[in-house]
Amino acid sequence: MSERDSLVPESDPIEPDHDAIAIRAYSVSWLPDAWSEAENWERARLELREERELIARRAADISRTRPSGDAVDDWLLAERELNVELSMRRLHRTKTAWVVGSARAKAREQDRIARRARQISESANAGSDYENWLRAEREVNAEHRLIAERAGQSWVGTPRWLAAERELIAEGVIPLSYDR
Repeated sequence: MSERDSLVPESDPIEPDHDAIAIRAYSVSWLPDAWSEAENWERARLELREERELIARRAADISRTRPSGDAVDDWLLAERELNVELSMRRLHRTKTAWVVGSARAKAREQDRIARRARQISESANAGSDYENWLRAEREVNAEHRLIAERAGQSWVGTPRWLAAERELIAEGVIPLSYDR
């Protein structure tokens, strides 16, 4: 057994290691479609596993067509060959996350403005529907600026955003939610 063979883990080579998952989960946590830590962890694990399965299949193809290399050489060659494809997949996932996150944030913001406008219309100092909407929009936008500052500019609805929102509500900086 060569020194290089002793570096190959005995466990499932497709299953990503803890550090790789942690790094991917951290990057996923900053996307606008991020969820809980456990869900981000599982998402990262599945993405990495999918990438490793592609690499393993390509490495097997390489070993059948070019029997002179060893398993590590075949794996490294497969990684190099698939690097662009895997990068494009990650880029596509990221772009999709931004589109989905943006739509979700906009819908949440519009819903919150509508609920606040309804509250304003029921108050003693209500104006026209248009004036109530504009006032609600200003108030919600001001709250969102405070929450975004506290959440490190995270997107609306992400765990960081929701935690910052709860903190500001608990501190009395922003009012309780507009749910009715």
